[in-house]
Amino acid sequence: MLADLDADLAAAGGATGDRLEWTTEELVAREALADTIDRRARVAEIWATATDPKLVVKLSVELRQLDAAVMRPLKEINAEAPPPESLTTVKARNAVNVRWARERERNAGNA
Repeated sequence: MLADLDADLAAAGGATGDRLEWTTEELVAREALADTIDRRARVAEIWATATDPKLVVKLSVELRQLDAAVMRPLKEINAEAPPPESLTTVKARNAVNVRWARERERNAGNA
């Protein structure tokens, strides 16, 4: 699962020509996802061999809860490229950079 998510992130970055990285929150969500998937696999193994009907029901409930727990971190992980910046954002950044470049030149002359 984690390898698939990494491949999705790499593909999204390749489509835009950028190298995308996971955020800290996404890294934590990925770890939680991996742990939950591992736990689900262990519970599913026990469920498959259980013969006590009460245990089967309890494990079935646990499996449904784990399925839901797998989906929560998946919603937090975004393997898509960020949307392109608007023309307004690009122009504003350029204007600020020009202003600060002038300010640095002015301060360099006073030093």
